[in-house]
Amino acid sequence: MFGFLKRFDFGTPRELRQAMREIKEMEKQEIWELQGSEATPLNQAVTSLRAGDRPTARTLFEDALRRYPTYVRDAPETLPLLLDLKIYDVAETLIGQWMREKPRSSALFEAWAAIPHRQHDWPEALTRMRKVQRKFRGGAGP
Repeated sequence: MFGFLKRFDFGTPRELRQAMREIKEMEKQEIWELQGSEATPLNQAVTSLRAGDRPTARTLFEDALRRYPTYVRDAPETLPLLLDLKIYDVAETLIGQWMREKPRSSALFEAWAAIPHRQHDWPEALTRMRKVQRKFRGGAGP
């Protein structure tokens, strides 16, 4: 992720590790600040979509993803926004990551099954929904 840092001379490996820790702390601080702000590109994208301006919403979302990937990945509004903007490839990738992290979440698996349904790929939607039903036969997960 921070391969570009190798081009700079930090002196010792210890100094490099310290620089990496500082960058991670700065990222955490930035995410914390973003969570309390309504002016993030992600929130602006949601607002634009609600106003019916899809091109602006998509541009703002892509900007948010480029500038704040960790924040966008963990934000609760990301998945509905992706589905509404029909950015299914990114939605599939994120849901795949989330499913690996939370393998007992029926909601994530149902969202995974809903993507081909939104794309009108009925055979794939049916196949995925059957997998979800088999996995969560005894009731829904958390």
